[in-house]
Amino acid sequence: MDIICTTETWCTEEVIALPKEFEEYGTILSPAIKEKSLGRPSGGLAILYKKYIQIEVIEVNNLWILTEVQLDEMHFLLMVNYWKPNSDIDFCVEILNDTLNEMCEKYPNHTWIVGGDFNGRVGILNQYEQETLSANINPQRTTRDNIMNSRGKKLIGQQEII
Repeated sequence: MDIICTTETWCTEEVIALPKEFEEYGTILSPAIKEKSLGRPSGGLAILYKKYIQIEVIEVNNLWILTEVQLDEMHFLLMVNYWKPNSDIDFCVEILNDTLNEMCEKYPNHTWIVGGDFNGRVGILNQYEQETLSANINPQRTTRDNIMNSRGKKLIGQQEII
């Protein structure tokens, strides 16, 4: 794998020592936050990437890591997210919308890869029409979780706007 994105790392450090098997990888981290003296930290994000990949950090905060990636002739924006279950979904969706709009203006020809843990259940929402996607992408998203909640509906509503 050339790029690995993880959420809920629980790692509070800004630098981590990787196992020997990952010595060919660089890291970009958003540390987890320990809000109480007892218990584990919350959140934490990491992108591990093979060191030959050109990757520029655009933004790191407690909600996401946003990068520009150049891999051979491909240029794309990669965003990995973690939204805590008790985070204000309206605020998260609004700031995500602002960031995506800003990045679309700044990088109009880049493809986007956005993923992570939004702590929203979307069930079978967000199926695409084949004509809106390239031939290599399946428009049907498969899931075993058919439950939708308000967080998931707000997130999907936001994605469909963009």
